[in-house]
Amino acid sequence: MRLIPSSCDLDLAIVNRYIKITENIIGSVHPFSFEISKSGNNLYIITLSLERNILQQSKLNVNLSYLSGFMFVPKKIIPNPSLESIAEAAPTVGDTLTGILGGSFIGTLALGATPSLWSIISFQQFIGYFIYINIEYPYHVEIFLRMLQNSMWELLPNPAASLTESLYQKVLGEGIDSELVPPRKFVKYGITSFFIENGGAILLTNLFLLILLFLILALKRKESLKNNIILKTLKVWLKWNLIARTFLENGIPLSLAIFLQLTALSFDGSYFKICMVMLFIASVYLIVFVIFLFRILYKRENKLLDRKLIRRIYGTLYEGVTLKTSAKYYHLIILSRGFLVTFLVTMVDSFPTLQIVPLIFFNAGFLYFLFKEIAMDDSKLNTITRIKEILILLGEIGILFLAFQLTSESYYNVLGWIVVALFFSAILIELVYMLILQIVGIKDIIKNFQTNYKAFKKFLEDCFGKKKDLKVHTIKIENRCLNEPSNVSSESVCL
Repeated sequence: MRLIPSSCDLDLAIVNRYIKITENIIGSVHPFSFEISKSGNNLYIITLSLERNILQQSKLNVNLSYLSGFMFVPKKIIPNPSLESIAEAAPTVGDTLTGILGGSFIGTLALGATPSLWSIISFQQFIGYFIYINIEYPYHVEIFLRMLQNSMWELLPNPAASLTESLYQKVLGEGIDSELVPPRKFVKYGITSFFIENGGAILLTNLFLLILLFLILALKRKESLKNNIILKTLKVWLKWNLIARTFLENGIPLSLAIFLQLTALSFDGSYFKICMVMLFIASVYLIVFVIFLFRILYKRENKLLDRKLIRRIYGTLYEGVTLKTSAKYYHLIILSRGFLVTFLVTMVDSFPTLQIVPLIFFNAGFLYFLFKEIAMDDSKLNTITRIKEILILLGEIGILFLAFQLTSESYYNVLGWIVVALFFSAILIELVYMLILQIVGIKDIIKNFQTNYKAFKKFLEDCFGKKKDLKVHTIKIENRCLNEPSNVSSESVCL
């Protein structure tokens, strides 16, 4: 609640004493209670406590002396105690899922089956952001989406946040202007608009890899280091597969950080200026790198991309996909879908229906493209991917119906369980398949690990324990007898 005119900045005790909140339509919200807290000049937060479900958006009248206004109360489902206890376990389940994905990285890498891992991570990122769509979900849908919130990128150190901690605390102490507050769902889950907090670690990680590559290329220009084995190996790893894969996996959360900061543009103070500088760098990096990756695929024919040398450098861009006419763009399409959802949840907050409808149309077109153009190298993963995308599309349609004003609470809850079942089935079939691959291929994993360990050991020996070359000289010696001088024994010495 903001008091207008600005001269009406009142003490919190006065506001609490004289504020009156009444129903616009009798019986639409009652019974309820409320608490008021002050967050800035003329800015107050009203926290409503409801005692029953509200299935349709309602409006309350707010009066303070001669000042009057109104506030909307969105559709709200109050969870029962059993669901609240389940909600407490949601973060633990999310941590477990993140741990499984992190632990599976080595196994899938050893088997050469990382496409199954990338597919799960992209699903988690995409569906996980549905929680920020401005729709009041049934509580069980909300619990499920919260389980997908954890990300491996949250484990990255964020030096930018550490260095600006005092500036950030100062901003909090002075109160954050309402224009700098993110959309409602982000506020609900404690997400700020500030780039340093949301994208600092991701941006620094990507820039560090680029700087490391440029440093290696600069060192290799020196004649003495031109054929250095360590530099050669690092160059192959970085150019460009590792950098490209890192971008494909964390480009979506980076875009979310960019869009959130775009909703809160400000140069008022050192902290906001740093955020804006990082926003500019991240935006340029994102645009340039997307164009760069697209150009790599566009400029090269499929036959050229299939060559061993090209795959070693750029293969992660089309990893796991059978090269056809347009199949090589598969991972970039998945990335663009992530960009779409982050844009919609941040920029179209006032129109919940418009947040989900473009996703439905995008996925419908992608599903057609998937069946017509794309085939996976692994036939089982190919089938699983198609089933997963069908389930995602059906789940999105279910969310669209949840955005409507439903009058039946039971129908609303049943529809919520259908959405959960669809999304849960999609991630379950991929997760089970990935784990089965590792269990069945445990012997191959051990064998590949031993082979790679020996190769790495030899690599270290070649780099740091190089033995001196031993030259073998062949001396031809004639087999003859030499007569000893008279002052020496008369025995003959034969050589």
